Amino acid sequence: MRGYDASVPYLHSLLADCWIVLPERSEQDPSSVCSEVDCAQKVRKEKQVENQQMTRSSDTARKPMPGDTIDFPLKHLNRHLLAVAQFACSVVAGFVFGFIGIELLVGQLDFGFRLLLGVMIGLIVALSEIYFLAQKLNEEDDVSLPSSHPTLQSMAKSTQKTHQD
Repeated sequence: MRGYDASVPYLHSLLADCWIVLPERSEQDPSSVCSEVDCAQKVRKEKQVENQQMTRSSDTARKPMPGDTIDFPLKHLNRHLLAVAQFACSVVAGFVFGFIGIELLVGQLDFGFRLLLGVMIGLIVALSEIYFLAQKLNEEDDVSLPSSHPTLQSMAKSTQKTHQD
């Protein structure tokens, strides 16, 4: 611990001679204040925009605005690029944990052993990421059959008698 240094002034002694100057509050001129009609119109427009945003998905007659959605292929491309970036980051993080993190936990280790641990943990993370990525992509590809398409259960129900003889 350092001792007291008399050449260094304290903060309160530096601020003792200072003055705080606050800006004066200026009065608003009447022309900048909106009239009641203008304020009511602004509120009505804000409510209308909010209502359009809430009913966007249920209103089929409304034309989509340019900023509403991203083009369909571009949306899928962004989703896939994000999945690839997430995969790469996870694998690199697993390798770094195996290479550096284990040494920080255990202590000094041989370089070859650290490299082996990093590759093994990175491989385990990569395999698990591939599994979850395939599961996610499979969910996206599953399309429910339309109701007009007969299923095995609906065909079995149609062969049963509906009345008693």
